[in-house]
Amino acid sequence: MNSLHALVYDVEPLAGAYATTMDEDAMLDDIMALTDKASPASDEASSDHSAEAEVAPAKRKRVRKRQTEELKYLREKMDEYSSQLTALRQLKAVESQNSSPWEGISRRQAQARSLAEAENAKLKLAVEEQLKVTEALMRIVTKRPKLAEAACIDDWKVQKLSSSPLRRRDAMRALVDAKLEAMEGVFVRKQIQDASSAPMTSDVVYDAATDSVRLECSTVHELAVDYPTAVETMWEMHNVTGTRTLTASQYRCLEKVDATTVYYRRSFTLGAAPVEGNVVFARFNEHNRTVFVSETVLDDEAHPYSPNVFVSNETTWLIFEKTDVGARVRFCASAIMPCKASRDAPSSTSQHYVAFAELMLDSFKKNLHDMQTYVHGQVEARLGPLAPKYCPVNAIATKLKSVWRS
Repeated sequence: MNSLHALVYDVEPLAGAYATTMDEDAMLDDIMALTDKASPASDEASSDHSAEAEVAPAKRKRVRKRQTEELKYLREKMDEYSSQLTALRQLKAVESQNSSPWEGISRRQAQARSLAEAENAKLKLAVEEQLKVTEALMRIVTKRPKLAEAACIDDWKVQKLSSSPLRRRDAMRALVDAKLEAMEGVFVRKQIQDASSAPMTSDVVYDAATDSVRLECSTVHELAVDYPTAVETMWEMHNVTGTRTLTASQYRCLEKVDATTVYYRRSFTLGAAPVEGNVVFARFNEHNRTVFVSETVLDDEAHPYSPNVFVSNETTWLIFEKTDVGARVRFCASAIMPCKASRDAPSSTSQHYVAFAELMLDSFKKNLHDMQTYVHGQVEARLGPLAPKYCPVNAIATKLKSVWRS
């Protein structure tokens, strides 16, 4: 099972390699060698090919410069996170050495110290998570430097959603049905299939099928809440009829597919970059559990993307299971790095590649936070601020606030 949980499946761990082989000049030479490879010239090359050959060196120079900057930024981030971890460990050691026996007498001081230690531990985990993501990106981009360039949606092999109503409905259902079948394998690989609880973790992997970087996030939580209330509240949030604006994103209904499927556009930003995603969201009612699956439609004749945006390519699975005391939530999100909607769109955002990836991982958490905020707002609207604590609707809002806080 450890092999299933590896960050990157086809490369060796970075820890030893980074210390012994990350010589800057050697790495850049390797990258130049990768990007400078040219195919043998054809004896029957046209004049157009000759013209392209004249501008190729300048293009390769720009690509090499971009890749050099990305690797430099990655290296700086790794050093920064490593320094933060070292400082946190040293702080813990100093606190242990300088602790006074009188601190145990004061309950207030003990509580304050406990809170400080908890915050320090939380910060340490956050930095470790960022370092893990940065290391994984370094390993992938070092081996495949061209992945640091923003792709265009034309480069992806995607199926176009027809404008015919009947064919559209069948295609949308086929998309989410396929992801439902894939869910079990994903949950087993993420080790959340049978877990009663699991903290939120982020992973970066190389997706050989699409030759791209894939970002993943997963968590499992117990909810002391009435199961039907939890399910219906979550469905109500996504079953938009017009436009719904939340903290981190906006949802606009595109179509009502059927009684258990809705098609909407989710708009949000990654730093300064606008991102859009046409999403099919469906619910599947099963014995003692309800599964919510969302999948991105990448090409739609009826609802094309705006020309100057990035297009998300994201799949999410959300399971609500009935338990003896309430409900259990299993969540997993998986996304390829967003691509440009058109080749005429701006070539890149102002963020470096690793920063863009971190923003994408953070958007998973913000999406969960949007769910919590929506549920809390519904509780206030229906029951008011003085709703009894034992009310099941109020219970889900309270629980979601505590366990899904970013």
